[in-house]
Amino acid sequence: MRAAALLCTLFAFPLCAQTFEVAVMKLHPPGGPEGTSTTQTGGPGTADPTRLTIVNRTLHRLLIESYGLIGYQLKDPPELDQIRYDIVARVPAGATDQDVRVMMQNLLIERLQLKVRREHQVVPVYALVIAKGGPKFQPSAEPIDPAKQRMARSTTAGGAIQLTATAQTIPQLVSALFQQTEHPIMDMTGLTGKYDFTLTFLSRRANELSSTSPDPRADDVPGIFQALPAQLGLRLEARKMPVDLVIVDSGRKVPIEN
Repeated sequence: MRAAALLCTLFAFPLCAQTFEVAVMKLHPPGGPEGTSTTQTGGPGTADPTRLTIVNRTLHRLLIESYGLIGYQLKDPPELDQIRYDIVARVPAGATDQDVRVMMQNLLIERLQLKVRREHQVVPVYALVIAKGGPKFQPSAEPIDPAKQRMARSTTAGGAIQLTATAQTIPQLVSALFQQTEHPIMDMTGLTGKYDFTLTFLSRRANELSSTSPDPRADDVPGIFQALPAQLGLRLEARKMPVDLVIVDSGRKVPIEN
């Protein structure tokens, strides 16, 4: 774990010394029946807290989850995200979710020999703020059944996207809008509850194509900048803000031997 230990020394992560008791990381067999679907079972808070199993997950997603990032905060080489991995790890008894995230960071750094660094940059963003007149959605009814808390997404042939939220937070809305704007979206609404709402808008790609090859099926569907204030009472405001980034400079695709 020398690479992981060096990173811990540089950034002084409080839980950096933690590692899985045993971990096996392998390439996921190509052409499997799972396609692009991925699964995770076990770990803290489950019926099998000391055994974590991850199947068919990309490095990009593993890094996003283990570092607790929003998509725009991770900068990694595209060639490192073309292969999927299977991981089986024995988790120390009593470990928390945060412990496991740090263990996963260390595992990825060691087995893929990743060179990872953090940077603090000022970048163009869109601040999601409350529009004039206030929000046009209501807090979810109490009590909330956890099984019904979800963000459903559907897409039409014309490129319209509909998000139907039940007991979802504003950060979850922001996450669902990832890649729908040219700059990252930052939640500046101050809204901290869980809400029910429906948002329908023309996808960014369909919006870009509409100027060259208009699709009549999308004529009445607004873009995201128009849909948010009209349907949710929120708006996107262009700003420049400091953000924390995790940057992967290099690494290997095939894990070193376990």
